[in-house]
Amino acid sequence: MECRILSIADAYDAMTNDRPYRNGKSHDEAVSELKSLAGRQVDPQLVDVFIEVVEEMRNKKEKGNS
Repeated sequence: MECRILSIADAYDAMTNDRPYRNGKSHDEAVSELKSLAGRQVDPQLVDVFIEVVEEMRNKKEKGNS
């Protein structure tokens, strides 16, 4: 279970951060890509939970900056 969670988090991190060979994707682009990978490369149920948690964290951060 831990490896499944870490693989999703690692994929999101890799997608959203700049690399020497490409710019990072936006949050929405990364979420869309994770959803397309669900059931093929990553656990579909955990992707849904991961997205919920990330969305909640982003909303809290936005409210804190208001």
